[in-house]
This record gives sequence, structure tokens and C-alpha cells, in this order.
Amino acid sequence: MKRIYISGGITGIPDYLAKFNEAENELIDMGYTSIINPAFVARSLPEDFSHENYMQVALAELRQCEAAYMLKGWKESVGACREYQEAIDRGMEVVYQK
Repeated sequence: MKRIYISGGITGIPDYLAKFNEAENELIDMGYTSIINPAFVARSLPEDFSHENYMQVALAELRQCEAAYMLKGWKESVGACREYQEAIDRGMEVVYQK
């Protein structure tokens, strides 16, 4: 099965970790076994990381995958829109949360 990256809003979303964990569980239920959950990385990065610093880490994670899982509301996130465009540019499969 393809390695899949979870993409959605993190900045300014107080419950982002719960949303990303829920998405990871959905992907497991769908049969995915190789899941990149950037929310775990986001919470471990230094507090002084800029949004651009974070995006460089996130895009590096995304580039290790064959698919992207777009969470509900992803279009409201500048970072998720950037991840989406990267996925499209790379010809990756894009799956949308229902």
C-alpha cells in the first residue's frame, strides 16, 4: 500500500492534534499501514520555528509519500494548500476526507 501524508490546518487550530489522530485512525481503517502524521512532528519542533521553517519539514515529509490525505477544511490553511499543490505537481494520488 502507498505511503500517505495527512494534510490539514495546524496553525491556529487548537484541536489540530485530535483531528490529525482521528484522520490517522480513519486511514488505518481504510487499510493504510504507512502513514506520515505531521502533527506529531509539529509539536516537537522548536517554538521559535517560523511557519516557513515548519513548511520545509512538512514538505520534506510529503515528498517521501505517494499519496496525500486532505482533511476537511484544508483549503482554509495556507500550508495545506501548499502541500496540496506539491502533491499535484508531483503527480501524487490525493484522497479527501469525507
